[in-house]
Amino acid sequence: MRSFRERNPVPIGAAGLGVLVLLVVGSFQLSSLPLIGDRSYAAAFRDAGGLAPGNEVRVAGVKVGTVTGVGLATHDRTPYVKVDFRISGHVPLGEATEAHIRIKTVLGQKYLALEPSGPGKLGTGAEIPVEHTTSPFDVLVAFKGLAAEVGKIDSDQLAKAFSTLCSGAFASFGAQSVLQPPIRVGGAHRIAVGAGVFVGAGAWLQVLPGPDGEGFIEIGDGTSLAGGCVLSSAAEVRLGRRVLCARNVYVADHRHAFADGSRAVLDQGIEHVAPVTVGDGAWLGENVVVGPGVSIGRNAVIGANAVVLADVPARAVAVGAPARVVRHLDADGP
Repeated sequence: MRSFRERNPVPIGAAGLGVLVLLVVGSFQLSSLPLIGDRSYAAAFRDAGGLAPGNEVRVAGVKVGTVTGVGLATHDRTPYVKVDFRISGHVPLGEATEAHIRIKTVLGQKYLALEPSGPGKLGTGAEIPVEHTTSPFDVLVAFKGLAAEVGKIDSDQLAKAFSTLCSGAFASFGAQSVLQPPIRVGGAHRIAVGAGVFVGAGAWLQVLPGPDGEGFIEIGDGTSLAGGCVLSSAAEVRLGRRVLCARNVYVADHRHAFADGSRAVLDQGIEHVAPVTVGDGAWLGENVVVGPGVSIGRNAVIGANAVVLADVPARAVAVGAPARVVRHLDADGP
């Protein structure tokens, strides 16, 4: 017999390389290789619920195996989803064992949950019937269905119905006026809404007790308040006819007191209470703030993000914080 050194090194190296390759591949596929003591089963589902081969199989939250296959099968000409899986170790499964597809992560990854039940023993290779399985509630599908149903709702009709229902709570409420929900209202009995008024979703109409009694809000005929507008009164806030307020306009006839440094501003009440008037046909741009005691003239224009703390004459354009008049429209000429 020849010694090891005398042998041809080529076949020996090839065999060694082959063994090494098998070890490397086996290390990556170890979880999918059948081991001694492994048992294979199947479960029938009405739908796969996003389950995929390689997903975990768990009993009482503990991993006991792996899903090995998910495919379509038929029984008595009725199609169903057949899920093949393998479990390891001594996990007793009764004849009434149930299988459920559950959600593992917020990203939607699933796992197969087994609930051992019933007498006897579930034989290796047995299939859990569809009567003993459930699929997860699919949130995405549910929301798609909800979106489809919501899309069928006539939002204009809903707003009109809402306005009709709550109109009786106001001091007055003109014909064809619409409050688009959601909307927050405080002191509706001190709020007068003209005819043909539109108040967009997210608005807040608020009446507070002031030094001379409760405040009062008047919204003139044809005025339009886009979403997110706030009208707050402890004295009097009056918007004329056909006033146009863009989104997030804030109009208040008072301000929060804040002089006491030992107390929260929230606890110091209000101060500088004085009536506010916005003339007919004025236009208040997006995010405009109108403070107490201000009078804005007829057909005036207030630029977006302006903070109005002083009067603005009719047909004037005011911008900035604090706002200042930068143009008189009647002086422009033809």
